[in-house]
Amino acid sequence: MVVIGSVFISLSVFWFCITLLGGRNPKKPKWASDGWIDFHCPFLLGFALVGISLWIKGLAANGINQLDIVGTVLIFAVTVFGVRAMKIGKRIAEYEEQSAPAVGTCSTTPEGDEQAQQTTH
Repeated sequence: MVVIGSVFISLSVFWFCITLLGGRNPKKPKWASDGWIDFHCPFLLGFALVGISLWIKGLAANGINQLDIVGTVLIFAVTVFGVRAMKIGKRIAEYEEQSAPAVGTCSTTPEGDEQAQQTTH
């Protein structure tokens, strides 16, 4: 049960990362619209909670054995490797760059208005 719980936790982490990337993408896929993000969240949370409960139940029922330790460590190592391979921070920074206004556009701040008035006088 510990290994199955680890798989559920791992899947919820991957699901969260994919949903995060889809939701922050300026060219949002249809599955990452605001309505669908609200749909994903309860299932994602459910997967994580089921995984944690299976993990705790497995530890309470069987104790810790070497197979559970090795399986859990491998699953979590693959999860960490997979999340790092997604380059989430870099991709989110790129998405924010794409959605940010271009440099040199009109300023709507009061400082920009004052500067515009000073150059016209």
